Amino acid sequence: MVLRNSEQVLPETICDRICKRFASSNQNSKAILIAEFVNKLLVLSPNWLSSALIFLNELGIEDRSLSISQQCFTTKNNSSNSRNLTKQPVISTPKDGFLVSAPKSFGMSSIKPERSLALPRSHTISNINCEISEQGLVKDSIFALQGVSSSYLHFRISEDKFFVQNEDKIPCSTRAVLLKVSELGALFIKIKKFVDKSLCIGQMRQAFMAAIRAELSEYYRLLAILEAQISTDEYQTNSLTWARLRLWTLEPLQRFTLLAAICDSVKTQEGGQLLASLLTFTHHGNHIWRSVSTPLFLSSLVPFVKMLLHWMFEGRLHGDTDGEFFVSLPGGVRLERYWQESALLRRTMIPRGLITEKQAEDILMAGKSVLFLRVLCKNNEPVTEDEDFKNAEKCNELLNSNFLLHINAVIRGTLYTNSRRMLRVLYDEYHFLLHLAALRRYLLLGQGDFIRHLMDVMEKQLSLSAKDLYRHNLTANLETAIRSTNAQYDDPKVLERLDVRVLETSPGDLGWDVFSLQYHVAGPICAVFTSESIRLYLQMFNFLWRAKRIEFILSGIWQHQTSCNRLLMGANGIPEAFEIIHTCSLLREKMINFAHQMQYYLAFEVMECAWDDLSDKMKLATDLDHVIAAHQAFLDTLLSRALLDKSSKVVLTKLRGIFDCIVRYEEVQSFFYAAALDELQRRRESDAVIEANTRAGTWGVTSDDPARMAREAKSMIFKKETIPKMRAEFRIINTTYQDLVIEFLKKLRAQNDVSLCSLSFRLDFNEYYRGLAPELRISNAFM
Repeated sequence: MVLRNSEQVLPETICDRICKRFASSNQNSKAILIAEFVNKLLVLSPNWLSSALIFLNELGIEDRSLSISQQCFTTKNNSSNSRNLTKQPVISTPKDGFLVSAPKSFGMSSIKPERSLALPRSHTISNINCEISEQGLVKDSIFALQGVSSSYLHFRISEDKFFVQNEDKIPCSTRAVLLKVSELGALFIKIKKFVDKSLCIGQMRQAFMAAIRAELSEYYRLLAILEAQISTDEYQTNSLTWARLRLWTLEPLQRFTLLAAICDSVKTQEGGQLLASLLTFTHHGNHIWRSVSTPLFLSSLVPFVKMLLHWMFEGRLHGDTDGEFFVSLPGGVRLERYWQESALLRRTMIPRGLITEKQAEDILMAGKSVLFLRVLCKNNEPVTEDEDFKNAEKCNELLNSNFLLHINAVIRGTLYTNSRRMLRVLYDEYHFLLHLAALRRYLLLGQGDFIRHLMDVMEKQLSLSAKDLYRHNLTANLETAIRSTNAQYDDPKVLERLDVRVLETSPGDLGWDVFSLQYHVAGPICAVFTSESIRLYLQMFNFLWRAKRIEFILSGIWQHQTSCNRLLMGANGIPEAFEIIHTCSLLREKMINFAHQMQYYLAFEVMECAWDDLSDKMKLATDLDHVIAAHQAFLDTLLSRALLDKSSKVVLTKLRGIFDCIVRYEEVQSFFYAAALDELQRRRESDAVIEANTRAGTWGVTSDDPARMAREAKSMIFKKETIPKMRAEFRIINTTYQDLVIEFLKKLRAQNDVSLCSLSFRLDFNEYYRGLAPELRISNAFM
């Protein structure tokens, strides 16, 4: 029998004819061995197989082929039954070469069978002195797949793997395959131990463990199928063979290898960390890895999506009793810190890769807005939920990029809706803007007529010692000022919150030093008007109140001096006091100019500009954080430009020194003008006595008049002591004031704020102080 065209003849056909030739000569064992050997080669599908078989057939070297085959396989069954040589559909594996029917279980893809020669279902594998039945291998392998030690396979707990026992009875190649099959059993033990010993804390981890148990259940089903196929009949067609068992365990081995790797990587993880780790496995390039990790990830993702929906639309953490979600609710938060501390972000629990940190912050804000409305504002208006996003927990599109973009759009839309709704409630129901304007009018002295009248009605009381002040008297004066000015037309909700406050007193303090207005805030607006913010408002009030008092003092000085100068500098005045009056008037004008420039700066450069910026930011604010940030920036600007921040302490010290100098000037000039008016009164009395004596026909001045002598003694004291003393006092005050202003201007020009630098230029608009201090001349060259 000669076959020439190897390209048109299949290797199976050539092998079949060779085996028939052996069978015809009663050499069935050799026919079986050559069929096994060819089946081994068919796995590799070499191009030269057909040509080699044709060559062997033509040369007739069958004995040599059999000798090669016997090095690997021998058989005890010499049956010549022709059914052993019939062709059946088989499937081959490159590992063991056993040809079995293709199984369908545990998620394996269908494999097309190839044509080959069938063998008996039970045979003995031998190697010189080693032999073991195939049925024994199958049974021991089934035990190993169940994690149970057997005659030939023993599991060592210390090393977490199976080892072959009785190695002398098992060929080396068979041992390697046996250990490979037992790896699946070792992985099964490892995964089952992980499931049994792991604490199912939290919904996400419980869902993950449920998915692992589902994989184990599928594995149990596979074991049941394999056990059902074990048969004692060696010629039964559907019985489980060693090769079939090896093939059935290929894909489960790959799946359990990945499951074990996943279990190791997430052993100590939970919540967002667990999701992030599982998500990385779903991005693997191997489709089997993706098919295993994707169900685990989707199962763990369902509780996360539920928590996300409940938080964003209800402001509640649904079922997060173990802190798996990336938002936490501390509890026990003060009212004024409720917005900042009621809900915090756990950055370690953010599922990286699924959502970004910016999206996590937006989700936090969206839910926190609903929580704030529900708890503090008592507003339970429901939030409209997105239906597609609501059903996301049942949808495999969670891993689709377009769906993730949709989630991002829903997050932004929900955040915008919740934030605008919260601002609307604060503006309309709790009148936030009304109270903000009231703070500006009363604590920042924006209501000018009210502040001026309040100073007028409280001047006498505030000039007393601080220990002599009584709160009920101050409150009565406040009510008087409100009824006497345009403040009476203000909203009642504002006026009922306005009150007086007496600060802590120190020895020597006057009422001016401890008096303060107070504005009470309550409810949700405390999230913006915190106790710290109110403290800053009071700090600004005390500074502005003191600056206003300086202006009030100088205004009173001008009125008093103007009326007194008409008397003292007239025809019947006191010539000795003309020089002092002139010095006093010059110093007063300097101080008035300084006070007016400071008031202009505080009223327009500080208050109005900062308020205009705040108003613009309030119009653009989209959430409460923007409102709080804008309000805090407003206060920071006020403190910085009013020299009340930490970096301006030295400048503020100089300014307070100037204010103290003006107060000292007011005291000295009051004493001087009081003494001068007394002297003028004495001189007028002396002139009246002289005129009366002259009319009576007596001497105008007599030596025995005690009243005249007393007046002359006091006038002598005024001339010899009071005038020189006042001249020295005013000279000292003038020099001190001048030095303080120069130092103040120097410090101002060293500031980085343009407004403060422009203030220094305005205070020295006529370059008077530049002529006194060369340093100011140099500094001004750069302005």
